Amino acid sequence: MIMEIERRTENKIEILRVNGAIDFSSSRLLEDLIKSSIAEGKMSIVLDLAEASDVDSLGVASIIKSHSLLRKSGGDLKLAATPADIVFVLRQAGAGTLITMFPTVEAAITDF
Repeated sequence: MIMEIERRTENKIEILRVNGAIDFSSSRLLEDLIKSSIAEGKMSIVLDLAEASDVDSLGVASIIKSHSLLRKSGGDLKLAATPADIVFVLRQAGAGTLITMFPTVEAAITDF
């Protein structure tokens, strides 16, 4: 499945809603979009994974790299509505201790 990302801003927070798999064929798109958001001065980003279907090792690396880039730039990345199977993969890769996960987009926004 081809990944699509919908962008919107709410209360100065960039929300990226992922639809599809974050994998070898799409992870670069996610990284580029987050770099673009940083260049636009959007330093608070919520990655809404409610419609994400899968994440592979390159997808996990892309999420971790994006989180690190935002933190180094003075911002933060939070994950929201992450499906249980993707939470499992992220935790197995160690990302569960690096990146804060929230049950809803609203909860992630409130945490900023």
